Amino acid sequence: MRERSIRIETLTPFDFRAAEEHLAAMAAKGWRLERTGRLFWTYRRTEPARIHYSVTSPPAAGEDGEIGDRLFFQDLCAAAGWEKVADWAEMQIYANATSAPTPLETDPGLFLERIHRSMKITYLKYQWGQVVTLFILLMSMLTTLVMGPRYFFLSNITMGLALSSLLLILLYAAGYYLWRRRSLRSVEEDGELAPIPTCTRVLDRLFWLWYLLAFSIPFVLEAALAGPSKTLAWLLGMVLYLHLAFGGFCLLHDGFLARREFPRETQIAVTLLCVLALILPFGRRARSPEEISKMFLTPEPEEGEYLWDGQVWDQEPLPLPLTAEDLTGEPWAHVRRSIYRESRTLLASETVFSEAAAQEDGRDLYLNCTILDVGPDWTYRVLLNSLLDVGETIPYRAEDPAPWGAEAAYQRFRDGEPTGDWLVCWPGRILDLYLEAPDLEEAQIARAAARLAPENGEEEAP
Repeated sequence: MRERSIRIETLTPFDFRAAEEHLAAMAAKGWRLERTGRLFWTYRRTEPARIHYSVTSPPAAGEDGEIGDRLFFQDLCAAAGWEKVADWAEMQIYANATSAPTPLETDPGLFLERIHRSMKITYLKYQWGQVVTLFILLMSMLTTLVMGPRYFFLSNITMGLALSSLLLILLYAAGYYLWRRRSLRSVEEDGELAPIPTCTRVLDRLFWLWYLLAFSIPFVLEAALAGPSKTLAWLLGMVLYLHLAFGGFCLLHDGFLARREFPRETQIAVTLLCVLALILPFGRRARSPEEISKMFLTPEPEEGEYLWDGQVWDQEPLPLPLTAEDLTGEPWAHVRRSIYRESRTLLASETVFSEAAAQEDGRDLYLNCTILDVGPDWTYRVLLNSLLDVGETIPYRAEDPAPWGAEAAYQRFRDGEPTGDWLVCWPGRILDLYLEAPDLEEAQIARAAARLAPENGEEEAP
């Protein structure tokens, strides 16, 4: 049977009522608080009992008084039957086993003043620094949204960072000050301190839930799209590793570093080692000089490939939604195809594929296609406007969408001459198509639309 239990507790230091109720409930189950930490709290097994807990703010040692003031306060609490259990930031947690203990705090106004002083020393001091950092991060993410919405909406990490930053800013900046303002108003009316705003607790739990999802969703989606069981196992292993690494860092800080006094240089060194342990598994293997030299020489075909005219071609080309054969109506002797599933989020997905084709008589054809499937209409409009905003040098011009069976079609022009760049818009789908041939016949457009329109493209996409 376990004698100790380590739990993740996300309570904020000024949420003393929730902490008191939680610790009393744990004691009723046979678990008594032994030590608090940044994230992990340690409990020891005892007989279930009805224990009253009180979270209070003692005199500040080093600001308003000497260490003796805090010890005298502790003796006064002991005389009233309250035993100190643990320090919690600048707060202290006391326990009392009597049935009707004397309250530690009888003056709500004085208690609120001491809490605010404690919060300024620890909680607010650190949180404001984090708020500034998070605000800079949020502005960086919003800049990405304005300058390149395509990369914002197609990146789980970018959207996750933006939402996490916003949640934390609201949690840190609004939660405490909203509670203090309500408490001041209540004290002026001879009442008790106000309860913690529900939004603070909801945001706190939402952040931790979002933390798990923000790390897990991108890996799980990539694994699901990749298909093979080995890739799925590897990606899920990375998710587990991230969670264990984060938990290990907090456990190290709450355990090893909290038991003894270490110089700041030592703490910084330990933190850097934890960060390195987190990021090193994702580093790419350095290429050898031989591998680098091969990149600039004639490529060597691998299994399933062959060499012709100094280029590598596929022996069994991948199936694509649109191919050179589909477009031209004739088979091509040599074909090389690639598929990239670059991004998939809750708002949009992007699939990019390309094909290079060549004939024995020297003719060649290259096409590159990007399919953007977009959910909400506002996201669709933002992405379309960003794709059309290419400047005046090579602008897009509206063309007749009827041959495409689409809502809108645009072709790009250079010096008044059409190029092979097309944007075609169907409901929920934007097609970005590049062809070396700028002039497409209506029959070719009909073939491309038949393969790439949403109702058909979903079936053809691999």
